[in-house]
Order: sequence, then C-alpha cells, then structure tokens
Amino acid sequence: MSATVLTAPVTTDPVPAVGALARSGGTPVVHDRADAAPPAPRGLSIVTAAPGLWRVALIGGPVLGHIELRERDGEERFVARRLLRGGLRSIELGEFWSPTDAAECFR
Repeated sequence: MSATVLTAPVTTDPVPAVGALARSGGTPVVHDRADAAPPAPRGLSIVTAAPGLWRVALIGGPVLGHIELRERDGEERFVARRLLRGGLRSIELGEFWSPTDAAECFR
C-alpha cells in the first residue's frame, strides 16, 4: 500500500488585512482602520470572530455575546448582542459609537 500526499498550491497574492472588509446587511463596508478587538473590560476577553464581529467571553469561561459592526446612513455603529441561555438566540443590548462602549455592556 502506498500513501498519497496532497498539497495545496501556495499563492503569493496579497490577502486583505482582517477587517479590511466587513459585512453589514449583505453589503460590503470598507474600513480604513484595523479590525483589532476592542480593549476588554476587566474579567472579559474579546477576540475577533470574523471581520466586523467580536466574541465576548468571561476569561476562561462561557461566551457572553458578540459585538457586531454595522453601517447605517454612512456611519459605523457597534451593536452589543447578549447570548441567551443555551446560546442559540441573542438579544440586542444597544448600538454604540465605539466598540469599547459596546464592550462595557458585558461587565
């Protein structure tokens, strides 16, 4: 019996930086800033889940919710969404001007 090794081609095409493109209602939104996770309040961790979407969790614990970037009338808004028991549904906590303000909802 012989083993077959499969390899994927390596591309040198530039890959857009994380956050260079985010989705808002199915429409791409181009950002001129990095899509780094906002500073986490004490006791929480915030990690990038997708471009324009951050996962908020207790340090070493369960996921509490998400912060989502949305564009409305040409302005960026950050929506805090809290996961409900079981983690299948969430409720919107509010819209904020900055991801840091949205993160404060989870304290």
